[in-house]
Amino acid sequence: MTGFSGNIYDSTVDERYFADRDAFVRQWGLSLRSEQGLGFADLVSITAYRDNKNLLNIDQDGVAAMIVGASIAQFDQAFTQEVQLLSLSDAPFKWVIGGYYMDRDAGNDPFRLHIGLTTVLDRENSQRTKSKAVYAQSTIEVADGFNVTVGGRYTSDDVRFEGEQIRSMPLPEIVLVPNTVISQKFDKFTFRGALDYEFADGMMAYASFNRGFKAGTFNANNSTPTAALPETLDAIEVGVKAEFSRRFRVNAAAYHYDYKDLQFQYVVAGVANTINAAKAKIEGLEIETVFVPIPGLTLSGGTSISLHSEYTEFRPSATSPGCPFNVPQATGGIAITFGDCSGTSVARIPDFTVNAAISYEFDIGSNGTIGLNANYLYNDGYKFDADGLFIQPSYDLVDANATWTGPDGTMSVALWAKNLFDQQYYLRVGSSGIAGYEAPAPPRTYGVTARYRF
Repeated sequence: MTGFSGNIYDSTVDERYFADRDAFVRQWGLSLRSEQGLGFADLVSITAYRDNKNLLNIDQDGVAAMIVGASIAQFDQAFTQEVQLLSLSDAPFKWVIGGYYMDRDAGNDPFRLHIGLTTVLDRENSQRTKSKAVYAQSTIEVADGFNVTVGGRYTSDDVRFEGEQIRSMPLPEIVLVPNTVISQKFDKFTFRGALDYEFADGMMAYASFNRGFKAGTFNANNSTPTAALPETLDAIEVGVKAEFSRRFRVNAAAYHYDYKDLQFQYVVAGVANTINAAKAKIEGLEIETVFVPIPGLTLSGGTSISLHSEYTEFRPSATSPGCPFNVPQATGGIAITFGDCSGTSVARIPDFTVNAAISYEFDIGSNGTIGLNANYLYNDGYKFDADGLFIQPSYDLVDANATWTGPDGTMSVALWAKNLFDQQYYLRVGSSGIAGYEAPAPPRTYGVTARYRF
C-alpha cells in the first residue's frame, strides 16, 4: 500500500486514552416466520428483533502522540414486521401483496472524544427511524413462455435525531451543544417492470427496469448533525439464463445503473460522514456458471466486469459540500478539502473480479451427511476514495469448511477457515485529517460453529 510501511497489523496508535475501557461487541436477535393457508392464497408473517451493543476505541489522529482519540459506545435496536399475501403455486398468475414496518433506534451513549491530555467531550445522540411500506407485484403469462411482471412499493420513513454535547473534563461540566431534536420525513414510490421469454427448453431471456430508494440519514457523530438526502437508483438489466440437462447452468447479464444523490461516505478524524454525490453511473457484465458432473459434486464460478463507472456530477452545491480530496501537506499529514471530481471513476469498484467454488456432499449412512466446500475470490483492486490517493492492489482469498449435518437436519457442526493463505489486504484506508490511517482485513481465522434448529 503506497504511503505505508511495515507489517499491516503493526500500529502506531496511542492506546492510553482507552486504558480503562475495553472494546466489546454484544449482539442477539430473534426471528419468527409463520405461514397459513387461506384456501385462495397463503398468508406469511415474518417478525424479527435484533439488539447490538459495542464499544469501539479509535485513535483518531492516527499517530503515536496523544492528540485526538475517541471511545464510542454504540447501540442499535430494531424491530421489524412483514406480512405477505401470496397467490397459490398453481394460480393462473402469480402475485404478492404485502406490508412492512420497522422501528429502529441507533446511536452513541456516549461518543467520548479525548483532546490532548485534559479535555473530554461527550456526545450523546440517537437516530430513530420508523419506516412503513406497502407493496404489490404480479407476473402474468401473456403468451406461451412470455411473462410480464409489474410491481410497486410506497415507502414512508420518519427519521428523528436527538443529541447533545457536553465538555465533561475539565470540571465543571459545560454544555457545548444543548439537546437538539431534528425530524425529517422521506417518502418515495418505487417500481419495477420485467419481461422474460423462454425461447427454448431451459433457456430464457429477460429485461428489467427497477427504481430503488435508500432513505436519507443524519450524520449523528457530528456535534451539529447534518442530513444526507435520499439516494435513488434506476437499474436496467438484460440477460439470459440457460440450463442444459440439469447438470450445467449459465447465467449472463449486462447492467446499467443511474444514481441520483448517491450517498458517499468519507472519514475525518475517525468519524464517518455521509454526503451526496449528485449523480453517478455504473455499467458492467456478470457471468455465472454451475456444473454438477456427478451427484453430490458441484463446481461453480463467475466473473464481474466493470465496463464503466463515473461520477457524472460531484461538485459543491447547495445540498453537498462537494467531493472530498485527501491533500498531503508539506509539513506532514493529510488535510481534507472539497472540490469537483465529476468525470472520475466511482470509488471501491474493481475493474474485474472472479470467484470459483467446489463443494462435495455425501451420506454417512444413518449418521447424516458430510459437506466439503472451498471458495476462491480474486479482486483486481480499487481506489478507496473518489480522489484515488489510496489504492487497494489486487488480492486473492480462499475460504474452506467441512460440515457434518445430522440425519434429521436439525443439528450441524462446521470446521471452517477464512483467508486460508493469510492474504494481507485492507478494509479501509483513508485520512484522519492529521495523518493517513489503515484498517487491515482479518488475517487467517479458523474455528468451529455448531447450530441447532428447532
